[in-house]
Amino acid sequence: MLKNKKLSIPFIFAHNLVIIPVEVNGFMMNFLLDTGVKETMVFGKSLGVVDSTIFKNKFQGFGSSGGIDGILAINNHLRIAKRMEDIDHPIFILDNEHIDISSRIGVEVNGILGSRFFSDHRIEFDFLKRRLTVFPNKTTPKSWSNLKTLAIEIIGSRPFVKISVQQDNLEISGKALIDMGNSDAVLLLKNRLKDYEIRPPFISDYIGPGFNGEIYGLRNRIKKLTIGPFQMSFPLVAYPELESVQNAKMVNERIGSIGNELLRRFRIIFDYPNKQIYLSKNRNFDK
Repeated sequence: MLKNKKLSIPFIFAHNLVIIPVEVNGFMMNFLLDTGVKETMVFGKSLGVVDSTIFKNKFQGFGSSGGIDGILAINNHLRIAKRMEDIDHPIFILDNEHIDISSRIGVEVNGILGSRFFSDHRIEFDFLKRRLTVFPNKTTPKSWSNLKTLAIEIIGSRPFVKISVQQDNLEISGKALIDMGNSDAVLLLKNRLKDYEIRPPFISDYIGPGFNGEIYGLRNRIKKLTIGPFQMSFPLVAYPELESVQNAKMVNERIGSIGNELLRRFRIIFDYPNKQIYLSKNRNFDK
């Protein structure tokens, strides 16, 4: 989609979610960037009349209902910042009554731009400047040599990284989805954590919307989270209730997700083609 030069794009950062402007079939829209999904999706009838319907697909995720139906539309013309362009972009139009991101964050959001956006380029996020930069795959700026490099696994077009979590003297390691559609710092799946107990003080809370409906659960703080050489003390953790995760397809050894409340504390470069990320702390790391 991108030719030879890097492309810088400002983004809106609202309620820990990254929103960028995208032109679809000549209409400007706001899209949520989400590494936790693969496809590009539009909510409701934002695309108007669908000329080419191929099939319906049901999207499963967190939440307590039965998922969302999506209608695939092909031959869509998608442009980002007038330089990234795809003239045959597949888009799923979601039949969604319960997903209302716009009213929750106060910014109009028309759809989701998934990992297809990340798959062919290296993409840097500067959360302090509210700007992302897209680099051609063969471009490696000299400044990246000062960043820490972590291996990631791309499973089902989604990025996973190894983390460890510690509560009291118990430390558990596993895979975490790097989920930019998640505004929390850490989400842990209690049923996948052997011998793990959610320690008080904790609260019952609304965690957020999912493809399968609203997500509820518990929140508390744990002693430590480790990702590569970086350690975060006493991060706030969300635990979705079992009913909210039972319909989701799970990767082996996955213990949870890390979201934008953690990612915003870094300068981060996603390098899907080479299955790695680059990280360095920014001034928000200890806040």
